[in-house]
Amino acid sequence: MRKSIFGVLGGLMILLLLSGCIPDDELSTPVTVNLNLVMGTNLPGINHVEFYNTVIAVQQIKFYGIREEGSDIFFSSQPTVPFGIYAIKKNQPASKIDVFDIPQGVYNQMRWEIKTKEIDDDYYEDYFDDKLEEYIDVDDFGIVIEGKYKRLNGSEILLFIAIDPTEILLMETFNTGGNNQLSLISGKTYNLILEINPYIAIQNIERILLENADADEEDDIEYIEISSDENEDLYERILFRLKNTVKAIIEEQ
Repeated sequence: MRKSIFGVLGGLMILLLLSGCIPDDELSTPVTVNLNLVMGTNLPGINHVEFYNTVIAVQQIKFYGIREEGSDIFFSSQPTVPFGIYAIKKNQPASKIDVFDIPQGVYNQMRWEIKTKEIDDDYYEDYFDDKLEEYIDVDDFGIVIEGKYKRLNGSEILLFIAIDPTEILLMETFNTGGNNQLSLISGKTYNLILEINPYIAIQNIERILLENADADEEDDIEYIEISSDENEDLYERILFRLKNTVKAIIEEQ
């Protein structure tokens, strides 16, 4: 169901942040924006890790937009009504979250904020045939990235990057040319891709840190969990880079 920022339809609200400035009818005309999630692809030179699934549980979405003309725009979904859980598989199309109506205009800055919640382990178990939820307590986390690490001796081990549900992803929005000044034109539909790329997050992590990471074992299968409870130093490094490299790309449909 479309979330409208006019009134309270769909549980969203709009606040005009600049007092004394009332947008005219033209600047209030809504533009359709499809919001999607995708997992970023591998980078050149990274051949010791491979990621194939990302699961994220979305609790709340906020939008901040600074317009060249007219009032700035802010809206937020209801914090008590979660959006859902989204599984993003390697090399598969983006996972659609929802559709939003946003006032047209030239935006000098557009930012999206995603607050996560705990992943439902029943969903996780139903979605993945290989039952990877047996290795980590997925309901303790808001984001789980699954993959494998290739050790220096050539052997491979399962790898899980598990992010606490208290973390917030804040994404600056750019067009496909890398410009953050964006024009939304009435009558057109736009796709907004929120990209989480674990390859960028792990790109500058020293190989020796992964090599020496503490491993656990379940049913004779070894795995590495990188979380706030396991391999905490690695977790803080990867989390910092992940939060600073998530991005939003908008393009006309």
